[in-house]
Amino acid sequence: MWALDDEPLIAGFDVSGGGSAWNVIRFRKGLNGRISPPIRINRERGRDRDLLVGTSAELLQGKRRGHRIDMLFVDSALGARIVERLRVLSYKNVAEVNFGGKSPDEPIANGSGPGTTILPA
Repeated sequence: MWALDDEPLIAGFDVSGGGSAWNVIRFRKGLNGRISPPIRINRERGRDRDLLVGTSAELLQGKRRGHRIDMLFVDSALGARIVERLRVLSYKNVAEVNFGGKSPDEPIANGSGPGTTILPA
């Protein structure tokens, strides 16, 4: 996949609830969902919410080379506290989303279940 140079770099952050799951931040620019390798934080280190907030803030500030993101989308299930903390720290380019939720823009849907409506191309 490809991306235009002027397209924004966005990231999605799936926050783990523990167990064997990892905290993962994936990047996308235009149609390219492999623009950069994901950041994976294992379950032990992921229990430290300050680490998760700090990693997110570094990305939003552009402190990680090649990872200056324009928008960070954080899964609302376990990421609400991270989004809240980032907003307290004055970050405006962060949003809480329900990754598995139903689209509010019917009939457009995220393709995650029965009754999903697909719009013609």
